[in-house]
Amino acid sequence: MKKIILFFIITTFSITQILAQQALVKGKVTDIYDEPLPGVNVTIKGLNKGTVTDIDGNFTIKVNDIKNDALKFSFLGFEKKVIPLNGNTTLNVVLKEEATNLEEVVIKSYGDIKKSDMTGSVSSVRVENQDIPNATVDQLLQGRAAGVTVTTTSAEPGAAINVRIRGLNSISISNQPLYVIDGIPMDVGIDTPNAMDSPDNKTYNPLVSLDPNDIASIEVLKDASATAIYGSRGANGVVLITTKGGSRKEVSEVTFGTSISLAHVSKTIPVLKPQQFAEFKNEYNFVSDVAAGDIPNIKYDGSDYPMPKDVEGYFWQDEILRNAWSQNYNLSMTGSAKKNYYYLSFNARLTNGIVLNSSLDRYSFNGKYNWDITEKLHYKIALSYAHASGKGTSTSGDVANITWSAMNWMLSKSPIVYDFGDDDYVDPAELETANPLTFVNEYVSEPVSNIFRGMFNLDYEVTKWLDLEMRYGLNYTHNRRGQYWPKTLPMVKDQGRAGYATSDQTSQTFNFLAHFDYNFNKANKINAVAGIEL
Repeated sequence: MKKIILFFIITTFSITQILAQQALVKGKVTDIYDEPLPGVNVTIKGLNKGTVTDIDGNFTIKVNDIKNDALKFSFLGFEKKVIPLNGNTTLNVVLKEEATNLEEVVIKSYGDIKKSDMTGSVSSVRVENQDIPNATVDQLLQGRAAGVTVTTTSAEPGAAINVRIRGLNSISISNQPLYVIDGIPMDVGIDTPNAMDSPDNKTYNPLVSLDPNDIASIEVLKDASATAIYGSRGANGVVLITTKGGSRKEVSEVTFGTSISLAHVSKTIPVLKPQQFAEFKNEYNFVSDVAAGDIPNIKYDGSDYPMPKDVEGYFWQDEILRNAWSQNYNLSMTGSAKKNYYYLSFNARLTNGIVLNSSLDRYSFNGKYNWDITEKLHYKIALSYAHASGKGTSTSGDVANITWSAMNWMLSKSPIVYDFGDDDYVDPAELETANPLTFVNEYVSEPVSNIFRGMFNLDYEVTKWLDLEMRYGLNYTHNRRGQYWPKTLPMVKDQGRAGYATSDQTSQTFNFLAHFDYNFNKANKINAVAGIEL
C-alpha cells in the first residue's frame, strides 16, 4: 500500500511540474535596420519542432520548458542565432546578415569590400575542409578559381610557379600577378644566387614559405578590381592571401595534423631500347655512308663492338625517376586572455622529388597577436619565419637550363652502356657528356632560403563610421647556394669546380589609411578609403 501511495505522489508531482513549465512564446524577428523578416525558421534547440515567422516577422511557438529551453533562429543569408528563454515568454530578435555569396567580404588590403560592391571580377578560393591535403599554396589555386591557370616550371620540389590570370598580358615582361599577404605586397619569386654563372638558374616558388594550414582565405582580383586598388602593380591580377588569426574563445585550442603523400610518375616517355638503338645506329651509318660514297661502317657487328642483340644498357627514366614520399607535420594553438588573443603555428614539410637525389625541406613558424588596448584602440602584430633548404640537380626545361637538365639528359642520352673488359663501354658519340645517372648523383646544388615577414598594425576607431589605421610591413629574404661540379662531369673539363654565393632582398611598406563606412539605410551607404603608402 505504501508503494502505491508513493508512486501516486511522484506521478502527480511530475505532471504538475510539466504543466507548470509548458508555455507559449511569442516574438518578432527583424534585421539590423528594424525591417521584419518573414519566413525565418524558429525551432526548439535539440528538438525537431518549430514554426516560421509570418509576413510581419511575428511568430508563436509552444515550448515544454520555459526555463531551460532555447530557441534557434535561422534564415538564408543571415547568421544563425540561439537564444535561451530563461522564463521569458516574449522575444524581440535581431538577425545580422551573413557574409556569404554577394555579401561576402573579399578584400583584405587597404579596406574590406563586399563582392556585391565590386565593379570587376573576383574569385574566392575555399581553403577550409579540403579533402586532400595541399603541400603548397599554388595547389590550393589549381582548378579552384575561374580564369586562373597554375603551372610549375620544373619537377623540382618548391620550383617556381607560373600563375596566369586570364591569359598573358605581355610578351616581354613578367606576367606574374601581385601577391599580397595580410595586406603586405611580396616579391614574385625567390632567385637563389648562382655561384658559378652556370645555366642552372633556380627560382623558388614565392609562396614556399607559407603553410596552407595557416591560410584563412584566398581572393583573386582580376580586371578593374585589381588595378583600381593597386595601380600598375595589379595589371596582371592580384592574389590576396589572409592568414589565420587568434580566436576570442576563452578556451585555448591546440591542433596537430600530419599527412604522408606519394608522388608517382604515371607514364614514362617511350624511347628506343639499347638493342633497338644499336640497330638504328647501324642503319643510320649505312645510309649516310652510302649517300656520301663511302664504304658503309657498321659499328655494332660483333667485332670491335657487340652485335645489337648483345648490347646492354639502361632505360634512363627508370634509373633517374622514383616514387617520392613526402611528410607534413603541423601544430597550431589559438586562445585569448581578456583583451588579448593569439595564433601560433609550426609546420615541417619534408618533400622528396621524383628525380633521384632531389628534395626540399621547409620549416615555418607563423604567429599573430591582437591586443585591444581600449575599446577603440587596437594593436596587431603578425610575424612569420620560414627556412627552406633544397638539394639536387636541375630538372627545368627552360631554354637556358635544358643542357643542364636531368629531364633532357634521360631522354637524349644514348641508352647503351656495355661491360667491355675492365671498363664500361659508352657510346663514343656520348663522350662529351656524362651519363644521366652520374650527373644526378654527382652534381651538387644546395640552395637555402631564410624568409622573414612581419606586419605591425595600429587601428583607432574615431567613430562608428571612421577608422584610422597605421600599418608597417617588412619582407626580408636571405639566400645562399653551394654548387659543386666534380671532374667526372665531362662538360667541366678540368679538375672540378666549386662555388658559394649569397644574396639578400629587403622590402618595406608603410601605410596610413582612413576608412570611411557609413550606412544611411539598407539601400544606401558610402564606403571609401583614403591614405598614403611609402
